[in-house]
Amino acid sequence: MPVTLGYLLAQRSLGLRLVCGPESGMDHPILWAHGSDLADPTPFLSPGDALLTTGIQYEANDTTAWTAYVDRLVAAGVPALGFGTEVVREGTPTALVDACASAGIALFEVPYKTPFIAVARAVATFTADERFARSAWALQAQGSIARAALHPDGLGATLAELSHQLGATVGLFNPAGEVSRVAPGTEAGALAALGEDANKLLGAGRRASIRARTPAGAFELQTLGRHGSLRGVLAVGEPTVSDSASAQVIGSVVARVELSLEQNHTTSAVRNQVRSAILEALLAGHLELTQSLSRQLWGPLPATPIHVVLFDAPTDKRPALADNLEMLADKHAGAIFHALRDDQLVVIVESSTAPLVDSLCASFCVRAGVSPGAGYTELATLIAKAQRALDAPSATAGRVRHFTPEPSDQLRGLLQGDDARRIAVSALAPLTEHDRERGAELTRSAMVWLEHNGQFESAATQLGIHRHTLRARISAVEAILQVDLSGFAARATLWNLLAAAPDIAPSTN
Repeated sequence: MPVTLGYLLAQRSLGLRLVCGPESGMDHPILWAHGSDLADPTPFLSPGDALLTTGIQYEANDTTAWTAYVDRLVAAGVPALGFGTEVVREGTPTALVDACASAGIALFEVPYKTPFIAVARAVATFTADERFARSAWALQAQGSIARAALHPDGLGATLAELSHQLGATVGLFNPAGEVSRVAPGTEAGALAALGEDANKLLGAGRRASIRARTPAGAFELQTLGRHGSLRGVLAVGEPTVSDSASAQVIGSVVARVELSLEQNHTTSAVRNQVRSAILEALLAGHLELTQSLSRQLWGPLPATPIHVVLFDAPTDKRPALADNLEMLADKHAGAIFHALRDDQLVVIVESSTAPLVDSLCASFCVRAGVSPGAGYTELATLIAKAQRALDAPSATAGRVRHFTPEPSDQLRGLLQGDDARRIAVSALAPLTEHDRERGAELTRSAMVWLEHNGQFESAATQLGIHRHTLRARISAVEAILQVDLSGFAARATLWNLLAAAPDIAPSTN
């Protein structure tokens, strides 16, 4: 930080004395100190320079001249004027004191024993010492950040250390323009106002940086990644000391974060593939194998009873949501497992960690459906029930809906009467006759498919067939019964007919 008038006045060896000036003038930075007795020295001054003069250029009582002189100094950005006493005249001219007081510029006396060069040398020495100190700080800060990068969560630790070193708010936006990481002590809401600016930078698709102002203060936004393949935006608030040293530290972190994001992108792709394979193995009933693999890779699977959570998250929100689930999985080891299946994020949680879903939904403003608790042998059914909860009309953005039996489930007993059964048997006769003559399982396949809410992948897994085979079976059911099962009404009708004659295709629930 630059030297201030307050610092110079505090140096007893200089013997300076403040004559007049605003209180804020004590903290005003002084970039240099010049001595000049010119009537108009402003062509040779820069904003922030303090001026030293003996006052030989004007008569002591020339109020007009001194007023014009001080006005020129103020216009040039001079924060303080030093008057050398006992050189030309004793004391400081009253006209000069009045002019400085009126203009709001600090005026101080330089005693005869203190040469002007001593004041200039004090400014130069302080500036040099400060630059050295800031350079040393930058090296130390970069060393601390480098060590933080070795933490298991290197990215999070790096951002936290940068925030600590700068004394500033630090956050990271993902490629979707959403806040994905914040340093400890940073409120995500403080960064929310930068979302539009972050999206503009990401939308341009090239390396860039801008300065943005929010109610929480000024921020520097810097894109991360290569041209055409941006990985996010780093947001850094106003540092405690804003200079070239802090800019150097921020620049070093940008490079580290970019490298970390590139590595994470590659690693995440592989981890996601492994997670998806483990989920498929679980659905196929290979529980012992999947438990062994999971324990070796990232810890045990969640303990039973488990709940399945399905998020209705847009494609652009899934990476950030998956990142948060990864962090939660690290924090709650063995209590959360997630994988991508048919472009849908499937999460398995223990009962104790299920409430975490509420905060995730609120943070990302997405819907979620949660199944009841059960064992891994019922995983396919749990996924289907979570899907039913997610598809319920009452499941709104930012909210979680837990599975509850639908009225059709509760009233299914009403469909078990003889009349209802006769109607169902008659309506389903073409289908059951087809199965009997050809040894097919169209009726059962339709029932399982409906129980899985029309999801081919999970229903096919339970049936032990390929999803394309199941698609062909459902098409055959449509042709035989002459119905279009793409709509809700037709599916509901078929469901009730099958429910009214359970001996035709027993429920799998």
